[in-house]
Amino acid sequence: MPSVNCFDKIINGIWKRYENDAGKSLIHLGAVGWFFSGLAQIVMIAGNKNIDKKEKKFLIPQEISDCAINVGLYYTICQTIKKTGDKLLEKAYVLPKKTFDALSEFKKPSHKNILEMINDETRNFKINQPNGKKLQANVSTFLDTSIKYLEQKINKLPVQNPNPSLDRFVTTEEITQKLNLLKGAQKNFVKCKNGIGVLTAVAASVLSCNIMTPVARNITANYFQKKLLKHKENEINRPAVSCTTRLPQTFQIFKI
Repeated sequence: MPSVNCFDKIINGIWKRYENDAGKSLIHLGAVGWFFSGLAQIVMIAGNKNIDKKEKKFLIPQEISDCAINVGLYYTICQTIKKTGDKLLEKAYVLPKKTFDALSEFKKPSHKNILEMINDETRNFKINQPNGKKLQANVSTFLDTSIKYLEQKINKLPVQNPNPSLDRFVTTEEITQKLNLLKGAQKNFVKCKNGIGVLTAVAASVLSCNIMTPVARNITANYFQKKLLKHKENEINRPAVSCTTRLPQTFQIFKI
C-alpha cells in the first residue's frame, strides 16, 4: 500500500500540471474515460460464454477499432480546437481588457500591435530554452520573464538576462508599480485562458462525441458486419461431403 506522502506527491503533481489549464484536464480525463469504456466492452465480449467463438473473431476487432476511434478522434479534435483557442490568446489576437491595457503600456510607437511588441521584447531578453531553441514569443513568456526580471531588480538580486526596455524603470516606486501591473495582467490572462480552455474543450467534445465519432464508428461497424454476414453465408452454403468409407469386413456376410 503506497504511503500517504507518496499519494500526496501524486496529487500535488497532478494539481501543478492542471491548475492553470482545466481544459487540458477535461480532455485528458475524457480520453481516459473513453479508453476504459472501450476496454470494458472488449473484456465483456471476450468473457461472454453466450457469444460464439466465431462471432468473437469479428466482434472483438470491431470493439478494438471502436475504442481506437473514440479515443483518437476525441483527443485529436479536442486538442486541435483547444490549441487554436490558446494560440489566439497567446498571440494577442484575443485578450482580456486588463491584460491588453497592461501590455499596451510597454508598446512603443514603432510597434504596430501588441504581438509585434511581444516579439521584440522576447528577443531583447535573449533567453534560450533548455534544449537550445529560442524562447517562444507569446503573452505568457513576456509576462513571466518581465515579472521575474523586475522582481530581481526590486530585491537587488543579480540581474539575469537584462532587458533595455525594462531598465528605464529605476526607482523602487516605478518598479513596484509596473510589477503589480504585470502581475494583475498575468492573473487576469491565466483566468481568461483557463475559462476559454474549458469552453473550447467542452465544445470540441460535443462535436466529437455527437457528430464525428458516430459517423466513423458506423463505417467500421458496417465493415465488420459485412465480414460477419459473409462468413455466415459461406458456412451455410458449404457443400455437404458424402461419406465413402467402406463397411467393416464383418458386415460383408449380410450381402444379398
